[in-house]
Amino acid sequence: MLTSGKISDFTAAAWSPDGKTIAFGRQRPGKAQWDLKVLTVSGNATRQLLALPEPIYEPNSLAWLPSGHGLFLDYRNIDSGKQQIAYVTYPQGEFRKVTNDISGYRGLSLTADGRSLATTVYRAEYALQVFPTNEVIDDAHALSAGSAYWVDWLDNRRVIAFDQSNGIHVVTLQPGARSELFRNDHLTPYDGRNCAGQSIAFTGVDSRDPSSSHIYETDLDGANLRQVTTGNEDQYFRCSRDGVWLIYFDFADSSVKKILRASGSPQILIPGSLRPDNQFDVARDGKSLILPLHSSGEATLATVSIDTGEVGRKFSLRADANYISVSPDGTKIGYISSERGAMNLWMQALSGGPPTQLSKFAQGPGPGKSIHNFGWSPDGKQLALVRTTASFDVVLLQDQSH
Repeated sequence: MLTSGKISDFTAAAWSPDGKTIAFGRQRPGKAQWDLKVLTVSGNATRQLLALPEPIYEPNSLAWLPSGHGLFLDYRNIDSGKQQIAYVTYPQGEFRKVTNDISGYRGLSLTADGRSLATTVYRAEYALQVFPTNEVIDDAHALSAGSAYWVDWLDNRRVIAFDQSNGIHVVTLQPGARSELFRNDHLTPYDGRNCAGQSIAFTGVDSRDPSSSHIYETDLDGANLRQVTTGNEDQYFRCSRDGVWLIYFDFADSSVKKILRASGSPQILIPGSLRPDNQFDVARDGKSLILPLHSSGEATLATVSIDTGEVGRKFSLRADANYISVSPDGTKIGYISSERGAMNLWMQALSGGPPTQLSKFAQGPGPGKSIHNFGWSPDGKQLALVRTTASFDVVLLQDQSH
């Protein structure tokens, strides 16, 4: 055995050209931070190569230069979901971005001389669709409501659409009118929610300090912007049903925290040692948080008391389940999962039993389709989805220094 740990803590292993060294990504225990490490096979010695510059950077794959003097890294930005490419010098461990644009990149393949790099570039379009919940949820029954990157409901006839720019819009479904609710020249909002009918809350990144993210809120009419959390890596949240608490994920220590919306200091609700997921929801009774825990090495759905942090019931969960949301009647959870190449919504009863597929989307030929996020209307009669359509091309990046 060369090294040990939970399989979920490791990623992107690659042998050096001389076969003497293995480079790999490893997540720090109880932290969101990923490191690149190198293992010398003969001496079974592991050393740190570098810490990725941001906790939101997650390594996906590595490729060594034929000379062994550096590696290319394909990494994912957890905020945007997009993957970019960086170059890491060896043995110095300097991190240099190769790509930094609105496209995403997947896979690394170097030519024998190390002068050209082949990768797949992908571009995604985001569309807001609305469905009656008493009909089949598939492409044939979709009501198109323009574009959005994140979505939630303002009331039973209006949705809040968050795009990838500096604005928040309200879409009135009948007759389909769209109006601007909020705009800020420096702040990009995403993962937005109607916070118990009291405010519009969202994760925000300020262009003047893009390495930090906080959770903000405005009044329901988009006025009176205020910052709720003070940590530099606060993202993804839910409000308690009564609007008293804001519960959020802190990437600095991989914990779930809660803070009084009115004022107060953050409190750790679920420590990073339990490896809570950053996607969760509040039960309809408002007493517990429902989320996956990864402390066992596998995703286990659990209920956690918002008052005490005590872990209650645990349930099995599909391995790739993402974006947890409690159903309007409070008896089930919905999440996004893939089967046979098609991304769909699945429902799982909190009383137990196997999951069932709710939507009937099919992949078929052509661009890849997936679901980014979703939400039920307050009365449970409509379902809003952000669907993505991705196109892929193989591109060649070449060294122009010679």
